Amino acid sequence: MNSLKLEYRLLEKDIWKVVVVSIILSVINMLVYAKNGTVNPNISSSGVLILLFGSVQNYLMNWIYWIVFCVGYVILMQIIWKPRIHMFSVNQLLRHKSVKRFWGVKFLTGFIFTCSYTFCAMAVTFIFCLLIGTPIILDPVWLLVYLCLIINLYLHSLLWLLVKMYSVVEVANITILALLYAGIKLNYPFFPLYYGMFSNLNHFSITVLVEFAAIIFICMLILQKAEKMDYL
Repeated sequence: MNSLKLEYRLLEKDIWKVVVVSIILSVINMLVYAKNGTVNPNISSSGVLILLFGSVQNYLMNWIYWIVFCVGYVILMQIIWKPRIHMFSVNQLLRHKSVKRFWGVKFLTGFIFTCSYTFCAMAVTFIFCLLIGTPIILDPVWLLVYLCLIINLYLHSLLWLLVKMYSVVEVANITILALLYAGIKLNYPFFPLYYGMFSNLNHFSITVLVEFAAIIFICMLILQKAEKMDYL
């Protein structure tokens, strides 16, 4: 708990920037959809949610929403996981007395950010539905879409961190952005983002279990690499 409090203090100046940018990106996306008539009173709130976070094949203009949503996530994620001063990281390692605990705090911070970023997007969607007058239906779809998004985005963020550890941040950015773009435009099952689009999921529980297994595996690879790093 103390480790999280310290991480919060380190990020305190950036948190508000991250929250504001998250909301602004979501508002811009919703304004585009409201202007072209996609979001209207003739569709329920759950329908709007599935439309926005569903497959691009169901609505071709949806790729714009996904691009803004994913690129925004990658940029803000780097603020949350920005590199610290070298000696500060060394002191933190000494304080935690464990590489696993040190990186565990980083993993948890990234997950909390992912949950918050996704929540902002869905909250803005809900508010726009209220303002436009779409029938509000609060069914399990909202929770399922939320879980689907946070697990898939977090998987991508860990992939970014893994590539960064084995190369440089520029390579990690290019790799993940290319992977996200391909997942949005091509919408094939062998791209991870395919399983983040709710309308693509036929077996939700199986998909979630596979993604959880992938997350655990990537975390293990990161920790394996971290334990061999020379922090001095």
